[in-house]
Formats: sequence, C-alpha cells, structure tokens
Amino acid sequence: MKKTLLTLAAMLMATTAAFAQKAFNEVFPANFAKGLPAGWSVSHNAITEQVPGGLKITCSQDAPKYRADLYYNSGKSADMNFTINSREYSVFALKFIGSRPASCNLQLNISVKLNPENKDGSWIGNETGWGLNKGNNKYTGDIEDADGNHTYYWAIEGNLWKDAAEDLTIDRIEIKIPDITEESQKSFIVSEINWYKSEEDLKASIETEPVVVNLTTNVKYDNFMDAYNAAVNNDVLSIVAPEVIIADRTAMKSITVEGATGNEKIVQDFNNKLLFNTGSNSNMTFRNLIFEPKQGPGNQPVFEHNANNKTNYVLTLDKVILRKISSSNTNGLFNIKRGVLALNDVTFDDCTVSNAAGFVNINTNNMLRLSGANEGLTVNLTAFNSIEASDLTNETPIKLTLSADMLASVGTATQADGDVNAVVIGDVDPSKFVLTNEGYSLGSDGNGNLVLMVGTGVEEIFGDEDAPVEYFNLQGIKVANPEKGLYIKRQGEKTTKVIF
Repeated sequence: MKKTLLTLAAMLMATTAAFAQKAFNEVFPANFAKGLPAGWSVSHNAITEQVPGGLKITCSQDAPKYRADLYYNSGKSADMNFTINSREYSVFALKFIGSRPASCNLQLNISVKLNPENKDGSWIGNETGWGLNKGNNKYTGDIEDADGNHTYYWAIEGNLWKDAAEDLTIDRIEIKIPDITEESQKSFIVSEINWYKSEEDLKASIETEPVVVNLTTNVKYDNFMDAYNAAVNNDVLSIVAPEVIIADRTAMKSITVEGATGNEKIVQDFNNKLLFNTGSNSNMTFRNLIFEPKQGPGNQPVFEHNANNKTNYVLTLDKVILRKISSSNTNGLFNIKRGVLALNDVTFDDCTVSNAAGFVNINTNNMLRLSGANEGLTVNLTAFNSIEASDLTNETPIKLTLSADMLASVGTATQADGDVNAVVIGDVDPSKFVLTNEGYSLGSDGNGNLVLMVGTGVEEIFGDEDAPVEYFNLQGIKVANPEKGLYIKRQGEKTTKVIF
C-alpha cells in the first residue's frame, strides 16, 4: 500500500511539473524594450540600462577582453521550461539596436529535454542530426533594416528538429557574446529575441511597414492591440497605417495614441461595447486621429472616463474627428463618470445620439475643458462651474442644454452669496455658445465668466412700451434700485442692456 501511494505521489508530481511549464507564446517574443523579460538574465555582472528600443548592456570586466552573455532559465527552473513546435518554427533571431559588437564571437546553444525523467536537457549545438552550429559567428544570416538595426539569425534545419514527432521541450538557451576586444564596443543594445517559421518569414517581418510605432521605445508593431497591450504609462503610440480596426474594448492605460499625419483612422468593429475605457488615476490622450464605426449604431458610448475625483486625470481629444458615430446611450458619446474631458479642435461629423443626450453630458462629478474649434459639439449640463473654455475658434456655436435645476437658480439668493455660478469659466465670447433653453442666454459677468441671463441676449426685442420696468444684474437677480454698472432692463417683451 505504501509503495502504491508513493508511486501515485510521484506520478502526481510529474504531472504537476509537466503542466507548470510555460507556453511558447508566454516566452516569445522576448521584448527587451521593457527591461529583462521573465526568465532572461545577463552574465558576468554586466550593467543594464533601459534605453529607447531596447536594453543597453555594458560589460564590466577590465581590458583586454569583455563579455556579457544572455541566458534563458540559467537557474534551471522547471516551471520556466517551454514547448515549441519545431516542425513549424526553425529560425531563431536576435535583434540589436545598431549591430552586435564587431569584435565579439556570437554563439547560440539550445538545450532540449529529450528524456522527461532527466532533470536537465541536452545541448544540441554541433550535435549530429540537429543542424545548429554553435561556432563563433556561425549564425545563418544578418539582416539590416531601414533604420540600420541588425537581426542575426540561426536556421535550425536538422531532421531531429524539423521532423520531431511531437513538440520539443526547451529548458535553457544561451547566447554567448564573448571576446570583445574594443572598449568602444563593450556596450550594446538588445531589442528582441523571437522565433520564426522560416527565413522568408523573418525577412518579411523586418521589411514590412509597421502598423504602429511606440515612439517611446522605438518598437514597431504589425497590429494595434499588440502595441496597445505592451504600452506602459507615458508611452506614445504613433499609428502609421491608414487605419487600425479594434474588435473589442481596450484596457485602461495612461498613454498617448496619435496619428502620424492626421489622416489615420481608428475603426470600431463592434457594437454595444465601449471602445476606450480610461480613468482610474490615468491620463489618456488621442491626437490627430479619425474615429469611425465599421458597423451601425450602438447603445454604448465610445469613451468612458472614471478618475478618482473631478479635477484630476484627463481624457484628452486633440485635433480629432468623430465621424458617423451613433449611440443610443443616455450618456452620449462620452461617459465621463468622474474626471476631466478636454476637447481641442474636435469635429463631430454626422454623429447622432438619443434625443435626451448631448454628445457630452457634464454634471457635478466631472469637468469639460474646451479650446480651439469644436464644431458640432452639443453638451448637456447639470452643474455650474463645470465648463472651462479658452481660445475658442469655433464658427458654429456650441449648443448647451441646461438642466431645470440650473434654470431655477436664476434670480434666487443662491447667486448672491459671493460665489459665482458660472455656466462657462473663462473670458470667452458668449457667441461661441448658444443655449437650447428658450428664454435664456449667456452673458459676461465682467470677471472672466459666462453666466446665465434671463432673456435672449439680443440687444433689443420690440415689446410693450407701457409695461412696468424691471432691472436684473448679469446673474439674473432682480435689482430694485440699480447703481453704477451694467444691467438688463426688461419692459414687457422688450429687453435691453443699460449702463447706469
């Protein structure tokens, strides 16, 4: 019985170990632009430094020879082993920013675990049947891209590799970079390590124009979601392809996404889901882009922003066109739960929302900052002091719809307590806005704010000249005995601005 239990335990441990190893796509591509990828290490006490596009490695030895090798799983941890379909992937590639140290002896060796019962695998370099030459600088080829960066690769063509009956388990990889004799070459930058199906596949990946370039790391991507998911705080992604298609909502990021020329499109290929979800202590910026839907109208906003308070953390759209986007959601195109929405030169081209919604809905929990020409913008507003504006250049007035509670505050004592209930904070031309609320308008309070006024704001409307005269200040509060200053005079249906 005891022997049976021990056998079962051993089988269970073996099964657990087998399932603990990494999947191929968890290890590759190994992107050094974000630091040392999991499982990789640098030998000989070399100094590492993050630089745009890769990891700068500086040898620490004294002259006359320098050395710094790259190892995968140097600690022989079983849970770092990975499997590879060697029948499909036979080209191993190492990309440098610039080139390898010219005086070094670049070598590759790979350890394959042929017997699951053995703790360690077997090195296959120079072994019969495998086709991997581990000799000095015996890589198969060197490809230089348009930016002068070199990719060195090894094509493994032996029958034991290409004709393996099942996926191979790799437990270690070593890339030796020894015998550097020039001090000027003891620093080099590694960008990426990856496997490819063939030399043609590798060459195509280098020669193909990228879809997105991370301008912070100088890494190029052939699809948007790979670039977006790899980005970290403060990265700048530049879309260089004519369009990218997004088929699902994205995770929260604190980055900038911009078009290279301003003609690039982000196309939403699904309905009834958010496109970008931002906030939660993050600032997100979209610049020089066109947003379009591939399908018809949806019932969700395009953007959602939920920061930790009203004035911190900003979702910014700068020189953006929103084209033919429709939403039946009551929040319009933007669901700003908390935080700041900043719009600069944003065009709303043939966009529609439900009758009850504006393109933007602003309340006590959020803030709208406006600048430039935001043509076609409509805003539903339920709170004073929640719109900031400067340097407005729009030709068509921005439509504001104020809540009933805001309208009811006009002429009440709530505006006489020393606090200004501004509809718009900022010394801007009132004609840049128009209220959809009949019988109300915006006017300057003389202190850099636009406030709610009774009447249309037109200088003169013909009415009953025999009606009693009433005076209001610019906040809409009735004044019995006007003193020196600017007031609104109402007589029947006739309203004028007068100075005492």
